[in-house]
Amino acid sequence: MSLQPIPFDEVPIGTPLPWAVYDREGQLLFERGRAVISRQLLEKRGKGGVFVDLDASVEALQTMAGFTEPVEARERPAIEMFPPAGIQPQIWDRMQMRLLSREGQKYLFTRLVGYVHGVSILVTLPREDEHWAAVAEGDELEVRTLTGNNIYVFRSEVLRVSLMPAPYLHLRYPEKVLHQQLRRAPWAKVSLPVAAHRGDGVRCEGFITNLSASGAHLVMHGDLGQKGEVLRLAFQAANGEELVTELMLEAVVRRVARSQEAGEEGLLEYGVEFRELTPSDTLWLKCMVYQRISEGFLT
Repeated sequence: MSLQPIPFDEVPIGTPLPWAVYDREGQLLFERGRAVISRQLLEKRGKGGVFVDLDASVEALQTMAGFTEPVEARERPAIEMFPPAGIQPQIWDRMQMRLLSREGQKYLFTRLVGYVHGVSILVTLPREDEHWAAVAEGDELEVRTLTGNNIYVFRSEVLRVSLMPAPYLHLRYPEKVLHQQLRRAPWAKVSLPVAAHRGDGVRCEGFITNLSASGAHLVMHGDLGQKGEVLRLAFQAANGEELVTELMLEAVVRRVARSQEAGEEGLLEYGVEFRELTPSDTLWLKCMVYQRISEGFLT
């Protein structure tokens, strides 16, 4: 169990909880699916703060997961899928949106203001680089949301941009919604410089291109050995701009292949599995992965 603190005001009141709530010592306060009847009861039972289990719920970090088009995405009428069956979206839930007209644009965070079945969805106008995002009526969007372990994505259109009483958007109600189940141990695209040390002391440099809490994909300028080789990987871990540390992790080579990168002769690709991680190492890895997922870099 990896406990993550969560603000009192982010625990829904009067509706089934999407995750279990614990106290600082890991004692269960409210089980998943139970409704907390009042804020006063929540604060009384969780005097030392309330927590969710990071291992059991990505949503505990209040981030949005990225979405990749599933191979066998199930499609249902939007009236059945938004909101997802059995789920009642909460006002101010976080969502992501991306303008389809802008190639390579990252996902922007927005929040749900409300919705009317079959009519429209209201969301806040997102900010981009500390300014209001340039969104116009008629813009086509891709919107993502996360409920439990399911990622939902749909395409929409900006019907109206309103600035009063606060900046918000009217989005066309989706005609269809796709969904994909989030992996138990999700992977995220990264580009992290890494130094790998073999057991015989040979040092190679390269990049981590995919990362999870259990392993990584490496592209290296040098030979790290064959399957079963034990390595020491050194790289910088960051969670935001202020929290930075150096990780030194033990890993075992599980896969070796020639790089498919065009014009990069001599590069080798390795799939490695981390082992003997400390709780601190695991927490840093998960935070990095979930941060990248929140930016739309799910693999």
